[in-house]
Amino acid sequence: MRWFIIFLLLISHKISYGQHYLDFYFSTKEVDGSIIIYNESDDWWVFNHELDTKSATPPAATFHLFHALVALELGVINPNEPKLWNGVKNYYFGEPRPQWHCDTTLGDAVFFQNDWYFDQISQKIREKDYNFFIKESNYTQKRFSKPFPYSWNFGEFVITPKQQVDFLIGLFQQDLPFNPENQKWVTEQMNRHETENYTLFSYEGYTVHKAEHVDWLIGVLERKGKRYFFCTRIRKPIYQQKGADFHQIKHQITFESFKVLGYL
Repeated sequence: MRWFIIFLLLISHKISYGQHYLDFYFSTKEVDGSIIIYNESDDWWVFNHELDTKSATPPAATFHLFHALVALELGVINPNEPKLWNGVKNYYFGEPRPQWHCDTTLGDAVFFQNDWYFDQISQKIREKDYNFFIKESNYTQKRFSKPFPYSWNFGEFVITPKQQVDFLIGLFQQDLPFNPENQKWVTEQMNRHETENYTLFSYEGYTVHKAEHVDWLIGVLERKGKRYFFCTRIRKPIYQQKGADFHQIKHQITFESFKVLGYL
């Protein structure tokens, strides 16, 4: 029995590995939050703050990836057929979005995180269909509802960083309850950055939740035949100025964490 307990402890150590020194990269930039990484080849998880990785906030624009999967699966859209812009100029938390002021295809909507496009799509999808795929995918434990436009930015529909990474693992392994071609198409719409040493697929989203700025960065790092699935989420009280570089901080933390862990 004693050796069996030790074996279990060794397994749990491999599966879940806390690195609290990664908090340094958050504190020096005066933000709260967490990073969680799944090393696919070694089958283990690395994180800095376990409680934060299991706390839920609205997915914001990161929901567009899942949203596109549902729309493609149900056939409510043709990805190559543009939706007509209604001529209304749109703003995103007070910031102008000129990329939204035109007719838009699904690919453009994903790339530019176009909320009005996805709001139109949501009017063609029943809530029970959303929730069927959410449950089958284990995307989150929350049910989706549409009490107001852009409800993925606010309200009770929330997701944790751990669930974000689980979703990406299923998406890239084509293990979600969607047509493999639809899953492949969505991965190809993510932001892609290639160098001689690595390829990075990423997607991000921003919202305000419970008096905090909440900024997401999710993605996959591919390097030397290995894949690292990750989610970085930073938070800051709304009474504090975001600062001009706020949206870049999550990228900086992610790359600094990859480097110190030896993944880059």
